[in-house]
Order: sequence, then C-alpha cells, then structure tokens
Amino acid sequence: MKTIIPSMALLLFLLLSQSIHAQTKVDMSKFSSASYKAEWAKIDSFEQKGLPKSALAEVTSILEKARKDNNPTQLVKVLLHKAKYYETLEEEGRAASIRLLEEEVAKAIFPAKQLLHSVLGEIYQKELSNRYWRIRNRTEVEADENQEVDINLWSIGQFVEASFDHYIASLTEQEKLVGLPAFFFEPILQKGTEIKGLRPNTFDFLAHRAIDHFMDDRNYLPTPKEPFILDSPVLFSALTDFASAELESPVETAYKYQALLIMQQVLRVHIKEKNISALVDADLKRLKFVRSQSVLADKDEQYLKALQELAKKYDRHAVYGEIAYAMAAYHA
Repeated sequence: MKTIIPSMALLLFLLLSQSIHAQTKVDMSKFSSASYKAEWAKIDSFEQKGLPKSALAEVTSILEKARKDNNPTQLVKVLLHKAKYYETLEEEGRAASIRLLEEEVAKAIFPAKQLLHSVLGEIYQKELSNRYWRIRNRTEVEADENQEVDINLWSIGQFVEASFDHYIASLTEQEKLVGLPAFFFEPILQKGTEIKGLRPNTFDFLAHRAIDHFMDDRNYLPTPKEPFILDSPVLFSALTDFASAELESPVETAYKYQALLIMQQVLRVHIKEKNISALVDADLKRLKFVRSQSVLADKDEQYLKALQELAKKYDRHAVYGEIAYAMAAYHA
C-alpha cells in the first residue's frame, strides 16, 4: 500500500487512468453530454501560465453551467479540479478541498453522487495511510452538536469509518447504476487496456473499486473480539452457489466480509445480464481472494477444484483462456 498521500491533482490522474469499456444499454437523453471544450481550453491555458486563481474562477463558472445542464460527468470533473485548486490556494488547502467534496456529495444526485462517494472513500483511505504513524495512538475527538470535528484531529477509527461509509454509499441505487453504461463517464475516464466488456456498467466500475478497497485488510484496522474468518468451504463453491449463499459475520463492518458481499452482488448482476466475460473475470477475482485469505487446510485443493469446474463449464467460451492461465499459475 502506498504511504504517500496524493495531492488532488494526483487523485485526478489516478481516477482518469481507470479503464472503462461498455456498450449502450439505456437512453441517457435526460443527461447533457456537452463537453465544454472552450471552457476547458481556457483552464488548461491558465494552468500552463501558472494562474490557479484564474483557473478556479473559470471552473466555478462551469460548475454552475453543469448543474443547470444536468451534466453529471462534467460536474464531477469540475469538482475534482476545484478541489485541486483549493489545495493550492486555500489555507489548510487539503482539508478545504475535502470539505468542498463533502458538501457537494451531500447535495449531488445520481449518478454524480455515487462517483463522488467513491472518490471520497479513496481520499480518506489515502489520508489515513499518510497520517498513520502520527495518529496511531490518538483517541477519538467528539464534537459538540452541529460542530464539525477538524479532520486534522481525527483518529484512525474516524478515517476508517469515513472511508467505509463512502465506499458503501457509492453502490446505492444499484439497479440504476447497472442500467448506466460505463462509458457514461468516459470523458473523465481514459480508456485502458482491459478486454472490452469486463466493466460493462457503472455499477461494475464502482463495485470493483469498493472490492479492491475492502480486500486490503490493513493491519491497523481494529481487531474485533469475534473477527470474520474465512473458514467455510462454501466460499470455494461453484459460481452460482456462492452468489446465492447467505454469508454471515459477527461484525458487519469486517473488510473481508464486505468484499465478499459486494462480489456476490457483482456476480448476481452478471448472471442476470448473461455477460460471461465479466462474470468469469469477477469469479476468478473471488477465488483468488478466498484462497489468499482462507484458513482451511485444503484451501489450495479447493481452489484448484473450483478452477477446474469453471474451466469445464466455459471450455468453449473465449474466457476459457483466463481460467487456463489461472490453473497454469497454480501449477507454476
């Protein structure tokens, strides 16, 4: 895990580098697709000249235009840039940029709201990663009613809770996210090298971001009296059986538990949508994760058996190559 917190500019780069591919599935005529090229050209020019105040003024004008036009893609892009300029221009710029995004996510609507939640989840996690050694012995500071606690006074638990809550909130209105093609945010998400179709909708994109977060069971997370332990053979069961299994945890907020719950949601979506490539890609991710975290003595044998069953089921599909690669890696 990276230990250096990225600036808002770097966060923009990380988000813009996400791979995203999809096919049109819904009518999006209610959303504006205007790109505001002339306005962004001005902003680029101001940045090149080292004029962040002028760039901020232009971004603020686009923000109001994006709201009026109901243009969620540009709204998110504008807010991330505005937060970047706050870091540069405001006193306690980092905290100011986070406050800005918190205020905006509270009043945002679908689908900008969900993407902003995901962004904030990542921001809080990276903040904690950077601050950990300075705050590891800090206790939680309580605020008076209607008084906001300064983020610079937060404890580890407060950062963990904020990150957790935002990632979970990013997956609300699941059916609408599934119906929104992933390329909807293409203007702010650059195409990568992933095989087309593995992230066919916005729910996939956000769900995999959340899964990647919760799969990393960081060593500074508080250890509950009854931790969630991957000790059930059901976790290695066939794809459809796992997707419908009722998982239980003594602690609802356990990271590994949440990762598995979201994996189930992703699998159920692709079973319904009959997207084999995305389905198998997600299931391979599930099996690798379970193998790495399981405490079962025969977890390696269970993993190989699950791969063999998956290969048998999809031996005539193009995705078979990915399954065969996983089996070859097992034997290497």
